[in-house]
Amino acid sequence: MAIENREKELNIIYTDISDDRLVLPNFQRGFIWSREQQTKLLASFLVGLPVGSLLILEGKAEDFSKRGLCFPKELITEKDCDYVLDGQQRLSTLRSIFYDLFSEGDWKDTWDRMYGSLRTRWFLTVQSNASEMDPFGYRDLSFDTLSKYTDSDLIDFIKPLPIRKSKKEDLYGPGYIVKKDDGEPEYRPAFIKDFMSEKYSELNQVPLWEVGSSTGLHRKVLAKIADKRIRELKVGAEDADYSLEYYEGVFLPINFTKDDLELKLSELSADAHIDDELAKEWAALHAQWVEQVSRELEGMPFRKMAVIKLSRDEVNRAAAIFEAINRGGVPLSTYDLVVAKSARDQAVKNLSSTIINAVESNIEINKDIFTRYSAEFNEPTVVWSAKDMKVIVGNEPSNSFKDWFVNLLSLLVHVKSNGEECSLEHIKREKILSLTYDEVNKHSDVAIQAIIRALSFLQLRCGVISGNEVSYKLMVIVLAYHLSNDEVWNSKEAMNKLEYWYWLSLFSGCYFYGQNAQCVQDIKDVEELISGHGNKFSGLTSNVLNVENIVTKDILLREDDDDGEKTITEPKSIKVTLLQYILSRSPSDFVKDGPGNAGVKLSSWSASQGDPELEIHHIIPLAEATSMGESTKSLRKDTNSKMNSSLNLSYISKHANRELSSTSPAEYVKVIHDMASATNFLPKAEMFSQVLIDKDYKKILEHRYLLLESGIKNHIASLV
Repeated sequence: MAIENREKELNIIYTDISDDRLVLPNFQRGFIWSREQQTKLLASFLVGLPVGSLLILEGKAEDFSKRGLCFPKELITEKDCDYVLDGQQRLSTLRSIFYDLFSEGDWKDTWDRMYGSLRTRWFLTVQSNASEMDPFGYRDLSFDTLSKYTDSDLIDFIKPLPIRKSKKEDLYGPGYIVKKDDGEPEYRPAFIKDFMSEKYSELNQVPLWEVGSSTGLHRKVLAKIADKRIRELKVGAEDADYSLEYYEGVFLPINFTKDDLELKLSELSADAHIDDELAKEWAALHAQWVEQVSRELEGMPFRKMAVIKLSRDEVNRAAAIFEAINRGGVPLSTYDLVVAKSARDQAVKNLSSTIINAVESNIEINKDIFTRYSAEFNEPTVVWSAKDMKVIVGNEPSNSFKDWFVNLLSLLVHVKSNGEECSLEHIKREKILSLTYDEVNKHSDVAIQAIIRALSFLQLRCGVISGNEVSYKLMVIVLAYHLSNDEVWNSKEAMNKLEYWYWLSLFSGCYFYGQNAQCVQDIKDVEELISGHGNKFSGLTSNVLNVENIVTKDILLREDDDDGEKTITEPKSIKVTLLQYILSRSPSDFVKDGPGNAGVKLSSWSASQGDPELEIHHIIPLAEATSMGESTKSLRKDTNSKMNSSLNLSYISKHANRELSSTSPAEYVKVIHDMASATNFLPKAEMFSQVLIDKDYKKILEHRYLLLESGIKNHIASLV
């Protein structure tokens, strides 16, 4: 096997791709990475971490049918070319971030041809209010390099925004039209760039798709961001009474010392302003920061990637090689290393065994803390176990439980025990691995108990059936951190406040971006909420089910369609959370099998034990909504259909689902009327009946949105 190892600049690889000299063989799968996976790669790339090598096969045009990167359609070319055997996801991601794929030809045609999750504009948020970190040196206008940071440091500063073909008002969209004062379109490039840079600078967002050029939009945005920061620093000078010490600190990045200041200001006239006299220094501070950050970003497309190139005599084995390189071992995780550290004390039981025993054991819960179960139990306590929450896989804790454990352990040791200020550092690998084996073993039991308490909270209060159905895993860390405190665990008021935070954060999209920073900030803010020292979440109420680009009535109703394709799809987290919220309210099943000929009350606890087994039910039956020649099976798979919106879904028992499958529309409407209208947030039977006649299904879904929105807001308000 002839192998050539080399490094190649990313921009040269881009050119090869654009010229069809580097392509994908058609036996490769399509582009499958989510925006979250793309974000993680970008974070690693920005800080200079290795992102893996490319495996390329030397070839000829006739060797394989082929595709271009970023586009699923087969590529027709007679050029000789090389084939990417490994690295498609990485190459496609970086190309869509640092290269403007929409700049040539009709951008809508490009949009149509691209993979969905690559239809994205990428930004860096230079200043993040959710993070104490300042990797771009915004506060002091002093930038060094991103290479001294880790990928997790940069995650919360990356913002991907989906490009929507039909949304002309999206500022970042290729189809956005800048208008003159008279309302006519502006075509002059310089004016357009100035307008866009002003808008992006207001958001502190630096666009990445032109960083390959020193005249790219990013430079103008950085300059305007620096203008804003200079103004803030000048206000700070006034607040500091124009002290030389203040200016010395401000001008430290340009090496302008106190002696320099005294010399320059020694002949300052009485009517001159100090900032006017220092105009040159302010300009130098501004220019240096813009230049340093710009150069860092402009160097990204010139980063080198490792390339392994196979000679053409391997062409017959290309598919086998592709299969082989996608198999491999799994490196040791942070949890594995913590377990190894714990094992230094031979008297301590294996951590995984300890976790499994705790998960399978019963705990007693004060039923007044979980009031929805009070009527079902005569005893003052409820016996509960996490064993049915699927957090044990085989003979090991699930990966989610392992992540919860190491993150919470670090917080309990460094923050609760050692009194450090809670920060992002505490949930990073480096800080976790700094724990001594004594610290690990001393705090493990408390961490495990707290996670189990959090799981009980999620199941008994929040409709979560199993641990792998938690929409945002880091929210478990916030819950467990506070539930490690026995006083919080035994307080109904504290539990209500935790539930208040939980629903508000989920339904207002707080964890959709920047989960790490949000988790750390919420640990601090929830502590204030529980202690009664403040409520920083009250302003989120208006965002419940109404957050642009995440969840709105239009998104849930599939009203954001672009010629039959979706760019902003309803997030899975919203679908899961809405189903869980309804289940948390103990809804009635859809058949009369309960006491007094009523519907059985459903709960996540009983569902986790399969009693009854639950299924997701379409409230407007799919059979009613199918068109001529369409099957319910094909409609069920159509994610763009409003029939598959979470507004049309509810949990019911498997038995009820079977019973209802053979009912007539009239009988079904009676079921809706008798069994589930209030507890499942359903419109009245009269509306339901008329809609089934008129086929105006949107009317029911719109009404259910309003019922859910008001119901959720009212419940949240009742908790504090």
